[in-house]
Amino acid sequence: MLEISNCNNHSHIYRCILFLFLFVLSVNSLSTCKYSYFDFSSIANKTFSYQGVSFQGASATYYWTVCGTSALCNSNTNNNDISACQNVTSGFLNTGEEPGAWSSNGTSLAVFFNATRGAACYNKLKRTTTVHLTCGLGETSIINAYEPASPYCQYQMEMYSPMACRLPQISSLQIAQYPKGAAYLSLQIGEIEKKPTYTVSVAGIECTNSLVANQLYTCELTSLRLENGGNYSIRIFSKSATGIPETTFPINNYILKYPIVSAVNSLTVNGGNLTLGGYFGTNLNLPSVVLNGSVECQILEISSTTIICRLNSTQLQPGRASLNVTVDGYPFTSHSLISVVSNDYSKCEREGCSGNGKCNEITGTCDCDNNYYGPKCNLKPGDGEGGVFKPNKTKPSIDIEYNGYVFRFSIFSIQEIRGDGSIEFEVTPDQWNHTIDNSTALTTIDYDMLPSNSSAQKQLQVKTRISFSSLARTFTFGSKSYNLPPNAVKVGVNVSNWVYSSNLNYLRVVFITAYNPSQKIGCGGEINAFNKDDQSSIQSLMIVKDDVIYYGRFLDYSISDGRETYSSNELISVDEEAKTALIGINLPQCNVCELDPDFSSLVSTDNNSCSKVEFEVWKIALICGLVGGTLLIGLGIIFYSKRKYFYLRYLSLTAKKDPNVNLTNLNSSQSTVKVV
Repeated sequence: MLEISNCNNHSHIYRCILFLFLFVLSVNSLSTCKYSYFDFSSIANKTFSYQGVSFQGASATYYWTVCGTSALCNSNTNNNDISACQNVTSGFLNTGEEPGAWSSNGTSLAVFFNATRGAACYNKLKRTTTVHLTCGLGETSIINAYEPASPYCQYQMEMYSPMACRLPQISSLQIAQYPKGAAYLSLQIGEIEKKPTYTVSVAGIECTNSLVANQLYTCELTSLRLENGGNYSIRIFSKSATGIPETTFPINNYILKYPIVSAVNSLTVNGGNLTLGGYFGTNLNLPSVVLNGSVECQILEISSTTIICRLNSTQLQPGRASLNVTVDGYPFTSHSLISVVSNDYSKCEREGCSGNGKCNEITGTCDCDNNYYGPKCNLKPGDGEGGVFKPNKTKPSIDIEYNGYVFRFSIFSIQEIRGDGSIEFEVTPDQWNHTIDNSTALTTIDYDMLPSNSSAQKQLQVKTRISFSSLARTFTFGSKSYNLPPNAVKVGVNVSNWVYSSNLNYLRVVFITAYNPSQKIGCGGEINAFNKDDQSSIQSLMIVKDDVIYYGRFLDYSISDGRETYSSNELISVDEEAKTALIGINLPQCNVCELDPDFSSLVSTDNNSCSKVEFEVWKIALICGLVGGTLLIGLGIIFYSKRKYFYLRYLSLTAKKDPNVNLTNLNSSQSTVKVV
């Protein structure tokens, strides 16, 4: 083999020049074999021939290549770059040289060769050769070769080749759920044959019943079962011919679009109709609803957004019920959406409502009269000035100061929770713009979260409104109305465009609050900080510190996509040393979730004074309506989302009497509030 290093020897110089020339020619030949995603390298420099006639009817043999040069044409014309030639009675004529020029008319390919040397044509024009290539199976073959009568010397070669077959140019693709757990594939494409010569498969499963119309390719994948988080590869290839390039398109972390249950009505042990709101697809094949793994709910009506079924009362027991919904073979499971309540309200009757309310026969809890709050309706607004409201100009945080005490709470984070209770995703809003309107007796502060840095939540929007008034006011949440006393603060949060990871995930709103494991009012006995129902769902919170009471009432319902639905409230964790607790509100997956609570200053009506020093309390109570089931410190929250649960970790609530409270690390889920 000739080494380049030997070229400094004069005896080899001509051989070196020839070697370099042939090397460059070879590279150029291969480079002209590729056009767009078409590749004819496998037939580079291959000479094709066809016995035809000239425009005058004389016998002529045509020789050409699709790309590269023809050794036969080169040797008979004493050249080295000839791609096409013609053998007539007078000898070989150059009809085209490298490099060729590729083009496409949308249905076929063409490569054009121009002859810059050799005998000119009779019409004084230079000779040219155009090779036309259309899609065809089998080997690359010749259809025809001829010289048109006008203009003559413009030679036309017609061929078909599997390498000229067009794979669809995909502009968009979608896999949709199909009955019986199967899938339906649609590809939005550019140029495509009406009878495609290619095959489409997903995850190794080939498409069946494919259709092509208006640049849309559709097919069925009857044996493909889609799953949440699944990764699928779409492959487009030819089964019947070699040389056709294949294309693959990945779909990662697939999310089932249905079934999704976002709202349910309340249930008692008497049974009756169960209404499920959400999204159940458009096929609606083989639907089923089952509670607790075995209690079937007879379906009465079904649509894309609602399922109504009937339950037998003899099969229901009080407590939390699991829910399994299946549509088109795809499942939905929840252990937190349905609560079956009993009609036993003896506890409520036994403990009473302090003469300031009535026992609710359905829930077994006290429905307090206006101006009274608490599990026993023994709390009411204070007679003081109500404290000084101090809006925060950097983030949605409220400070209310009263007699040296500062009550503080702020938005913490938004989380998406998996079915097993672990965190799927979390966003901590920490940068905001704000505007303040205090032109009337009602002061409002609107906060807009700056765009999230999370690549998964680039479209996320969080809006918060905090309102405060020294006057009494009324608001309605769902089907119920609530009266707010003077100096009440109300918080509303809107979360939109959240992208969910699974149709099985749900939301949880989390609060951090000061916690006192050993507390009492005046000379009374110890008070449990958390009042829970029979299903261990928190109904209210009461924290006592230095004769200051924090009272929060947690509703057992939220508004999901415009419908009231059950929401449970859980104690997530307690830090005895730091004297803090995390409380979570569980919400279903929904497009619009609404929380609209408030808090007010309250005092105790119990007469538990130990001496002439009467018990004085200024209470900040998260009164009223926590949507989602729980609310601590007046939080009004509305969640707008695009199919995916988010968890709003909200609230850093604390009370301090300078300098007895130390607030630390209020920017993460590990934040603590230390009460010294």
